[in-house]
Amino acid sequence: MFIIGMTTAYNISENVKATLDVPSVTLVAIALLGLLYGISTIFSPAKLVAVVSLVIGIATLTLFVKRQNSIDDPLVNLKPLSVFPFTAGVIINVIALIIVFSMNILVPMHLQSIQGATGLQASLVLFPAILLAVIFGPVAGKIYDSKGAKIILPLGMLLMAIFSLTTAWAMGQDTLWLITLLYMPAILGSALAIGPVQSFSLSALPRSLNPHGVTIFSTSFQVAGCVGTALSTGIYGAFVASGAGAADSANAANRGFLVVGAVLFVLAAIAVVLGWTGTRAKVSNNVAGTAAETSNQEATSLASDSLVAKLMQEDIYFLLPNNTIRQGLHMFVDKRISGVPLLKDSRKLAGFVSDGDVLDVIGDSVPAFTTPYALLAHNDSAEFGTDVAEVLNRPISSIATKPVITVNVHDDLGHISSVLADKHLKKAPVVADDGTVVGIINRSDINRYLVSTFVDAAE
Repeated sequence: MFIIGMTTAYNISENVKATLDVPSVTLVAIALLGLLYGISTIFSPAKLVAVVSLVIGIATLTLFVKRQNSIDDPLVNLKPLSVFPFTAGVIINVIALIIVFSMNILVPMHLQSIQGATGLQASLVLFPAILLAVIFGPVAGKIYDSKGAKIILPLGMLLMAIFSLTTAWAMGQDTLWLITLLYMPAILGSALAIGPVQSFSLSALPRSLNPHGVTIFSTSFQVAGCVGTALSTGIYGAFVASGAGAADSANAANRGFLVVGAVLFVLAAIAVVLGWTGTRAKVSNNVAGTAAETSNQEATSLASDSLVAKLMQEDIYFLLPNNTIRQGLHMFVDKRISGVPLLKDSRKLAGFVSDGDVLDVIGDSVPAFTTPYALLAHNDSAEFGTDVAEVLNRPISSIATKPVITVNVHDDLGHISSVLADKHLKKAPVVADDGTVVGIINRSDINRYLVSTFVDAAE
């Protein structure tokens, strides 16, 4: 992979001088070490050392946060955490990963050390759940694209809450098939939550904060892995150590696993609440705007010499898949446009929506709606207003056209003209070689170029 990367990867932005803030690195290193050591040893006899470690970790973490908020070039920009849906998503992601890491470590450990299962038997208990998660990962993505995060996130965490606790109970029953069956919905819940929660959280941020949101998410993966392992093994190990004889040791281990399951249940229940409230919180209007508000210089630098790049409009309006139809309709009216692309957090196309699509879905869902004038004719009807409001509150991705007809930034103008003419389009999104949207080209852009280059020259 290193050799392939060296021969194929290339820069998509201008290089800038990078600096490493050594005090920030030192503070966050001490903070994480203190917290993780304290969590992992708080259940051992050395409780004083654990408490001191936790106090040091919390104190240095506080200093780290203060420093990041006070310097111009922070190691980690923490501004995304001021957006509640994003913060809720990060916490949900951390809790889901803590549960996954805890269960994947403790289940085979307990089966082999307490129930006498072989390594193969223990791994086969885990296998169906992992396979189910692999299968449902793409399915969860499709559900999120079509329905949004309001249902899938709370549902995923609810499955993890219920079945992490029931799996912990089943560990004391010495029945491998029962453990296998109960463990499957728990990991299925992680597949429903972990993938969609990242897309949901990052889509809640203004695009200028998106890179910093990605950094926070990447860091949360590492922290969740360490905390999950330290917390679960710490609780479990403390109970195992309390057992004296062989029988007492087995009973103590079973009690320890049940306590771990109860702790994971409480964490998952918190995540269910955050999933419900976070996905229903109002997103600031600046999450849907123009691509010019983001650093699209980085994307268009791929095609700085392209004629299409010079003709296209870079400051495009766009919407996010989890924006509502109501937000889309507002954008059409406020910006005086007739259609916009839907962009994912990676600047990839998720669909295209026109004002006609909005009118069509209202007409299909509200029989009394025949033309926009029906809104005026029925403005005193509570039932009509409720029906229209229900439609307008749906995710705009539910009415988007997929796939979207696009042109490449390196295409010649003749090909692009043919695409617009053959498909009867007034405009088309322009994408780079990696599929990211870098602009939109209109028929009028091409017409102006033809007039200035050929007509005016001939005159």
